[in-house]
Amino acid sequence: MPTPLSVYVLTRNSEQYLAQVLDAIKGIADEIVVVDSGSQDKTRAIAERFEAVWLTRPFDHFGAQRNYAQDNCTHNWVLALDSDEVMDGEMAAHLAGLKANNFRPDGPDGREVEAYKLRRRWYLFDKEVRCILPVISPDYPIRLFRKDKVRYHEVGNLVHESPEGVTSDERISAGALHHYSCDSVDHLYGKLNHYSSLAAREMKRKGQTTSWYGVFSHAFGAWVKWYLAKGGWRDGQVGFLIGLYAYQYTFLKHLKRLYLPS
Repeated sequence: MPTPLSVYVLTRNSEQYLAQVLDAIKGIADEIVVVDSGSQDKTRAIAERFEAVWLTRPFDHFGAQRNYAQDNCTHNWVLALDSDEVMDGEMAAHLAGLKANNFRPDGPDGREVEAYKLRRRWYLFDKEVRCILPVISPDYPIRLFRKDKVRYHEVGNLVHESPEGVTSDERISAGALHHYSCDSVDHLYGKLNHYSSLAAREMKRKGQTTSWYGVFSHAFGAWVKWYLAKGGWRDGQVGFLIGLYAYQYTFLKHLKRLYLPS
């Protein structure tokens, strides 16, 4: 018998891509869990069309949201997705084969692995990009794992959460998750404001301070890193936006930290 698989998706006003996300994994998921943080669009109707378990939780930070989602998954093997990550057919077929082999890369009686890193390609305004703060594309986040081995730190990084507890993992390069990060200026700047606020809170939690000099110097350094050094300039007009995003995100992060009470 294939090992059962739970899939969870984090949502908030996610109607644009959610049907594609769920349709891509419906053939490998034994259970779909959607954890929503306050959608006011058609997100719930789409989730219910795919017979997903619908749960709500106010958003505080990503680590806590992910732990809540996996705690509500019935099966031990979990695939974690965001609502703008669409799996292609090649990766879905590869995961179906892994599932048939009890998620052991060398066959059903082979060595055990606790987690898999999935190749993810990033898109901005429907154009695949080489980088966008804070990642190079493609990147390989851990998204398929045993929930009895993997957990997110409840007081870990509020912005760029990462799993803990993994002692053995494998990288999957068959196919990809296609991450449609932003498709409009409104969406881009909504993320800019949200993530910079989380990052400022994270600086405060870690006891980090800043200054007016830091506001501008760190922002300029981010532009140099992501537009020049990481190759954002090679993506043309979209690459220019990537450099501008890196500058403005870092500027706002430090500015917001400057005005947070100590």
